Amino acid sequence: MNLTTVIKDLLERHPFPSIRAQFKETPEAIHARVGFVGEFSSGKSTLINAMVGRKVLPARTDPTTGNIITLEAVEGLAELERFSVQDDGGLQAIGALAFSEIATGGAPGVLAVHLPPTPALPPGLQIIDTPGLNSLLAGHSDLTMTQLSLLDGLVVCLHQEHGAIPASLLAFLDREEIAGAANRILFAMTFADLKSGEGAARIRAKVEEELRAALPSLTGPIKMVSTDAPRALEGGPEGISAFTYAFREAFVLQTERLKQERHAKHVRETGVLLGDALREELGALGFDDAAFDVKDLEIKEKIEAVYRRKTQEHARLETWQIGLGNAIHEQAITFGPRFANAESADLDGLSDELDQALQKVAADHVRGYASEEVPPVPCLPPGQAAALVDSLKANAKYVDRGVTLATLAATIAITAGAGAGAVAAEEAGAAAAAGQATAKAVVKKGAMEAAKDGGTIVAKQVAKKGFLKLALEGLATVMKEVNPLELVGDVARCQWNGHEAAMHLPRIAGSLSRAVAADLKVHLDRTCFLPLEQELEAARDGLRQARETRAQSLDQLSKHKEVLRQDLRTLDTAMAAN
Repeated sequence: MNLTTVIKDLLERHPFPSIRAQFKETPEAIHARVGFVGEFSSGKSTLINAMVGRKVLPARTDPTTGNIITLEAVEGLAELERFSVQDDGGLQAIGALAFSEIATGGAPGVLAVHLPPTPALPPGLQIIDTPGLNSLLAGHSDLTMTQLSLLDGLVVCLHQEHGAIPASLLAFLDREEIAGAANRILFAMTFADLKSGEGAARIRAKVEEELRAALPSLTGPIKMVSTDAPRALEGGPEGISAFTYAFREAFVLQTERLKQERHAKHVRETGVLLGDALREELGALGFDDAAFDVKDLEIKEKIEAVYRRKTQEHARLETWQIGLGNAIHEQAITFGPRFANAESADLDGLSDELDQALQKVAADHVRGYASEEVPPVPCLPPGQAAALVDSLKANAKYVDRGVTLATLAATIAITAGAGAGAVAAEEAGAAAAAGQATAKAVVKKGAMEAAKDGGTIVAKQVAKKGFLKLALEGLATVMKEVNPLELVGDVARCQWNGHEAAMHLPRIAGSLSRAVAADLKVHLDRTCFLPLEQELEAARDGLRQARETRAQSLDQLSKHKEVLRQDLRTLDTAMAAN
């Protein structure tokens, strides 16, 4: 499994632009890099200038190179070009003065120089000039150390007059990164013109001995040449001829191999970066249930609040119904003795009075219920709670309808006639189409005839014979046009005399109070709570949809995680195989 192919495929499928931008797919896009290191004023910059045949880099006896400078040959280039390297790797052309200021450490930055190709610096090879290892200027040595992992070879400059390897250079050679590159180091004994003969030979022998001790990982001969770069710059090429030959043998002729090695290292480094990025993405993948939990809790609290409010309202209604029943009962039983003792001529007026009294009691209680202060439903928006309160308070306008429905059963119950009751029911049903006045007259007439025919037959007895059912079916067609309470007095006048009236009036009162309360309860359910429950059902639908979306998101997340795990397994396998 080719690691380069695997990385290329993964970078096409995963958005890691920074890794993708720096990834080089082939060695042709890689430069072999050779760094020049040594103590300050050991002749690094002067030697590089002599190699390329021109004074490109500033060189003095005091610490000169203050930043990293890369020299590169470019095909077809006729003149030298200087650049400042930007943070994104781009190059910005600069002049000689700005270049010199950055090169000597007067300003921060990284520099690049493009040159026409030379035998010592062909295309594909880069030379890196670094600050001195023992520079007293803060950060210079650190800059040099940061370049070690980016170098494929080293030229270590040793000033011949030192007569031995400086302590700073021995510490440098003892670094772990140097151990693996020991066989790719070329040592340049600079300023060789200052000593010659036996003195120069003794210094060389001593330095070689120290290098053997400092580089135990070195397996071949120590590559060391003497140089006289100042002489070479003055026109004497023999000053660096030996170095140029050694540099060519060690690096120029090995450029392609170094590029292959650099590319292999680059691919592995990219693989490590990509693996870290994939693992970081996998670790960051998660699902935040907080939004769903908040929504779920909000809906549950709203549902609970509405049901709690309904329960409280229904309990209040039951308590109110007891009060209504007591009030109607008290009003009704006051008419028993009055009917029993009334003269025939007074019965019409007494029946009207009973009718009005019962309607007033029922109306007053309904208004009293609706006008009571209703606490807002908790967990509902303020506007919704206000609408609920207003709806409850508006129930007073349903008083007449409530009384009408509530007293229907009472009317039928006191219409106790047998045959005449059935006939009256049928006639009432037929007459309903003729108008309210006609229907009312038929019902009233039928009720009085039923009372005459039936005598003391009460509703319970009529029910046993099935006549009450017939009466109910007939009167049901009239109930929307006639208020049966108007008939209560008439029927009581004809049928209820004495103890009979006293016995039946409480029963009618109870029936009336239950019917009014039941009608109000139905109205509350329909006008107040049903819209809320419909809204809640819509909220539940939204919650169900949110949960479906959550399930889909979790499924997609799981699939994405599995893709990342599989890609990591593929990358790890390719890394292990390469």
